[in-house]
Amino acid sequence: KAIALGKAHEKGDYRKFNRGKVDDELNIPDSISSVMDLFNNEIGASIGCQNNDLDTVSLKKLIRSNIIQGKMKIISKNSEGKILNCDGNVLDIKLYLYVWNIPKCLVASDFQRRK
Repeated sequence: KAIALGKAHEKGDYRKFNRGKVDDELNIPDSISSVMDLFNNEIGASIGCQNNDLDTVSLKKLIRSNIIQGKMKIISKNSEGKILNCDGNVLDIKLYLYVWNIPKCLVASDFQRRK
């Protein structure tokens, strides 16, 4: 059910994007963010199903551990928090307002820790 809800949410974001209806110009949905969310939702749901006997605090610790180990996905950013493409160049996000396919780079969640 959680996966279906996540997919429905991402489809809703895409429909809102296509209609030009966004809640916040700084957080406009895009294709890579959607892929990241769906991937992370799958991992999170799997963790929850495999550990349904754990309390909320323990589940949070387990999810945090998966993030630190690089099992989740994040958008690549530099040390200043600016979004990077896969070549490591800073993207001027203002140039991509209302663009679905932004050349953001999806990386393992431990990516910043490797640098």
